Amino acid sequence: MKEIHRQIKAIRKSKGLTQDELADVLGMKKANLSRIESGAVNLKPEKLKIFADYFKMSLEEIASFESAQDKIKKEKQPVDLEAALLEKEKQIERMQLAVESFLAFALKQFEDIIEGKAANPFNDDRLPKTPLEAVSELSGMVFILNSENVRPEFPLTESFRDAVHKSIAKSIGAMVDKVLTGIKNGPQPLEDDDDEIVTY
Repeated sequence: MKEIHRQIKAIRKSKGLTQDELADVLGMKKANLSRIESGAVNLKPEKLKIFADYFKMSLEEIASFESAQDKIKKEKQPVDLEAALLEKEKQIERMQLAVESFLAFALKQFEDIIEGKAANPFNDDRLPKTPLEAVSELSGMVFILNSENVRPEFPLTESFRDAVHKSIAKSIGAMVDKVLTGIKNGPQPLEDDDDEIVTY
């Protein structure tokens, strides 16, 4: 509920009355009315009824009163919310376009490397067979390829996701093979700094 003292002030202003005029009509000093409107004085029910009678309003109507300014603010809120949502959508779209541009650039770079048109930063045995495979193996690619970062209509979305999933499955498979090999062969001796043989 809105504070009563603010409501009284709002109603007085809506009726075009000054503090002097309202105080004079109600038979009180302007200083007392000013204290009431500022909230410095807690209105007793009988005093509040004096205002209600003069304004020809019930206590409920006073409590729920909305000034023209309040109504304008309320009408503007949905517009502001709509503008904020629109801006958010534009930000997401800009982000998606940036990610898609990065993916396209990365594909082109790997294509040039594989075709020998650009220097190879990898060992030959690490060089993927296709640009798509190369990009999909980039660290963190699984986090980039989500519905917020890439538009559903992006031509390579499904291809990228398939390649990333295959890359993840390949990595998991390699780890499982390594673990199984370790279990099969048993503990392997390791040499420490003192050239002593230790096992784990």
